[in-house]
Amino acid sequence: MIKVIYSYFAKYEVLFFSILFLLFRYSHIQKIFSAIGFNPPGVDPFYRMYRAHALVEQNLHFSVHDPLLNFPHGDMSPWMPGMEYIVAVISRLIGVTELKDIAAISILIVPLLALPLIWCIKPIVSKYTSAITVRSIVYFSFILLPSIVLVTSLGRFDHHVFEATQIVMMMCLYYAEIKSVKKIIAWTVFFCGSWFMWPHAWMLSGLLMPLVLYEQNKQEIHILVKAFGCSFFVQSLMLFLLAPDAFLSGNISIFGISWWTPIVCLLSSAFLSDSIRVFDQDKKNIRHRMPIYMPGILVFVTFVFKDRVWRLCKSLYFGITADRGTLANTLETMSAFSKAQKVGFDNDTTLALLVPLMFLFLWRYKNYRSFLVYVFIPFTLFLFQVRFMSMLFPLFALLTAFFLYELSKLPWIQKKIKANWMRQMLFLVLVCVFYFPIHKKLGKAYPNNYRYFQHVKRASQFLHIESQRLGFDPKTAGVASRWMFGHWILMYAGMPVVATPFQGQSALDYSEFLYGIGEEGVTSFLDKYPVRYLLMINAPHEHMNQFLFYHPDQPNVIELQGETMVVKDGFKELRSSQFLFKNAIPYINNVHGPWRVVYASEQKLEHMNNYSDVKVFERVQGAKLLLETARNDLVAHAVVYIAPREEVVLELTPQRVGNTLVWKVPYGQYHAMGVQFSGEYIIKAKDNSVLGSFMVNEEDVLLGHQIQMVENRR
Repeated sequence: MIKVIYSYFAKYEVLFFSILFLLFRYSHIQKIFSAIGFNPPGVDPFYRMYRAHALVEQNLHFSVHDPLLNFPHGDMSPWMPGMEYIVAVISRLIGVTELKDIAAISILIVPLLALPLIWCIKPIVSKYTSAITVRSIVYFSFILLPSIVLVTSLGRFDHHVFEATQIVMMMCLYYAEIKSVKKIIAWTVFFCGSWFMWPHAWMLSGLLMPLVLYEQNKQEIHILVKAFGCSFFVQSLMLFLLAPDAFLSGNISIFGISWWTPIVCLLSSAFLSDSIRVFDQDKKNIRHRMPIYMPGILVFVTFVFKDRVWRLCKSLYFGITADRGTLANTLETMSAFSKAQKVGFDNDTTLALLVPLMFLFLWRYKNYRSFLVYVFIPFTLFLFQVRFMSMLFPLFALLTAFFLYELSKLPWIQKKIKANWMRQMLFLVLVCVFYFPIHKKLGKAYPNNYRYFQHVKRASQFLHIESQRLGFDPKTAGVASRWMFGHWILMYAGMPVVATPFQGQSALDYSEFLYGIGEEGVTSFLDKYPVRYLLMINAPHEHMNQFLFYHPDQPNVIELQGETMVVKDGFKELRSSQFLFKNAIPYINNVHGPWRVVYASEQKLEHMNNYSDVKVFERVQGAKLLLETARNDLVAHAVVYIAPREEVVLELTPQRVGNTLVWKVPYGQYHAMGVQFSGEYIIKAKDNSVLGSFMVNEEDVLLGHQIQMVENRR
C-alpha cells in the first residue's frame, strides 16, 4: 500500500505541489481584498496596474514615453511591458475595461506567473539526488519561505516574480537534454522573453557565465554562442518595434528600455566564442572571429561612444552600491547585514548569511560545485542590497536542502544509522531545526502595511473626483509629492506626478523643495515643475529621517543624539512645516498664485499633533478684491475650518496699485473633504473696526475674477 501511494505521489508530485502552492497563495486573498478595497503590498504594482489599463484603452499599443511621469514633460517608462501585456490581453479577451477590474486580474495572476518555481524543482534536484524528501523540502520551502512568499504572493504584480522564476528556469534549461537547434531556439525565447518581462534581465547573462566557464562544456557553449547571437538580433527588433526613438538615438541605459540588453547578449556571444579558443588553445587568424565581432564594433562605434561609456560604468557602479540619491534612502537597497539588524534575527535574511558556511561544506562534494558557482553572484549581490533576495532565495532553498541532506549522510552518521529511512527522518529533523528560528514567519503574507497608504489613496481619489467636478483634463494638472506616492497617485487620480515614482532627478528636486527654506525655492521649483497640486503627509518622524539623509549637517534643524532625533526650532522654517502646520499661509502671496488647502483627512492614525494626516494643497489664480481707498491699515479677515480641529485665521494684507488696494485671496465658498469656508471676507482696520465684507465663490478664485468693493463702514 505504501509503495502504491509512493508511486502515485512520485508520478503526480509536480501537480500536487502546484495545487498546494496556488491554494496557499490564494488563501491570503482576504488580506489583499478587504472592505476598503484591494491592498497589495509595495508601490510598484500600482504603476503596472495603471499601465495595463492604459494598454487596454490604447488597443494594446505600448508607448515607451509616459506623459504622466515627470510632469510636465513626461518621461521614458523604465520597464518592459510584458507583465502588463499578459493582463491587458486577458482583459480584452474577457471584455474587461474598468481599471478596478484590470487591477483585480493583475492581483490574482501573480501566483500563476510564479508556478515555474514548482515545475523546475524536480529536474534540478534530480541532478543531485533522487531522494524525494529533498524535493519535498524544496517544494515546501518555495511555498513557505517568507522572501519567496513576498515576491510571489497575491498582488505583488511586479518583475520580482520573474527574477525568482527565471533564475531556476535558466539552470533547468542549461541542463536540459534536448537537440541543439531546439535548445538554441529555447535559449533565444528565454533571453528575449525575460527581457520583455523584466527590464534588468541582462543580468541573467552574467549570472550564467560563471557556471558556463567553470564547466567548460564546449557543446553547451557553442549552443549559447548562437543563442546569444540570435537574441541580439531579436532584441534589437523588439527595441525597434517598442521604442523606435531609443533604437535610432542609440540610447543606452541599464535602468530602462535601451540598447544595453542587446549589446550584453552580443558581447556574451563574442566572449563565449573566444572562451572556446582559450580552452582549445586555438590560435587561428582573427578574421575567423569577424562575423561575431563586426556587429559589436558597429554598435559600439555608432552608439556606445556617442552616449559615453563612462556614464554607463558609473550607473552600473551606483546601481549596485546605491549610495546616493533617493535610491540610497529606500529599504530594498539596504545591505543584508543592515536588514538583519533592523528587522531582527528571526527572518530568512539572517539565515541567508549562513550561505558561506554551507558553501564551504558542500565544496568538498564535486557534484555540487557547479551549483555553488551558480549561487555565488546572486549571494554577493544580496550582501550589497536585499532587493536581490528574489534571485537568491530560490537558490538558497535548494542550497539549504542539499546542505542538510549531505549533513545527514556524513560517514560517521551512516555508521551509526544504517537504515536509509532513519537517515531521511534525520534529514527532516535537521530541516525543522534549521528553519525553527523563522517558524513564526514561514508562509506569512504581507498586505500593504504602509500606515498612510489608505489616506494617500483617498486623497488621490479626491483629486480624480475634483478634476471631474471642475471639468478640467486631469492629465494637465501635475501633482507634486514624495516619489513613492507617485505610483498611488497615478493609479487612483490618473494625474501626472512629480516626483516621478522611479526616483529620478525630480525626486531629488522635490526633496530640495520640501526641506528648503524661504520663498525662492518655491519659485524655482514651480518654474521647473508647474504643478497644480501638492500632496503631503503629516509624519514628522519620516520627514526628519528624510531631512537627515539629504541634509546631514544641519544641527539647527535636527540633531542626532545617539539613537534619538532632537528636533530644533529650525524645523519650523522648513517648507514642509510651513505647508503642513501653517497651511501654506506664508506662500499665499507667491508670484505663482496663492496656495490653499482643498483636502484634509478627517481620520488620524496617531495623535502626535492636532493636524490632519494628509493634506492636499491647490495652486489657484485667486480672486482679486479691489477697494478704492486712501487708507493703508486694512486687512482682509477670514476664518477657514480644516479637519480635524484646525481653525485657520487669514489676515491678508493688500498691495497698493495707485488709489486702489488689491487683495489676492485663495479661498471661495468651499465645503469639501474636511475644508469649510463660507466665502465671506471682512475688511478690517488695525483698530478692529469693520469697513465691509464681501462674498467670494469658487469660480472667482479659480478664474481669477476681479471683485470691486465699495467701502461700507459698519
